[in-house]
Amino acid sequence: MRELTIDEAKQWLQTRIGRTVYLHMESNPEGYIRNIPVHLRAVHIRGEGPYRVYVEWDNPQGILQVNDITDVYEDEAVLVFTAYDTQTRISHNLEISVQPLSM
Repeated sequence: MRELTIDEAKQWLQTRIGRTVYLHMESNPEGYIRNIPVHLRAVHIRGEGPYRVYVEWDNPQGILQVNDITDVYEDEAVLVFTAYDTQTRISHNLEISVQPLSM
C-alpha cells in the first residue's frame, strides 16, 4: 500500500467516473457496509486537511459523505481514505474498488 496526495487521489478517481465501482465503509465502532456496487457519477474532496469526501452515484441515485479524512492510500485497484481519532485509532475508513472486495 502506498500513500497518495489528494491530487493523486483525485486523478485516480477521475478515471473511474462513469464506471461501476464497489464501496466499503467502516465507521468505528458503529458499523460498516461492504461491496456496494455503484455507478460512480462524481467524487468531491473538500477542505485543507482533514478532508471531507463526497461520493455520488446513480442508478439508484445516492451520496455518501465521510468527514475528517487525513490519509489516502492506494493498494492495486483500491483507493483507501482513512480518518484517525485523537488517539491515532482508525475512526472512519472508505475504500473504493474496481472489483468486489474479499469477504
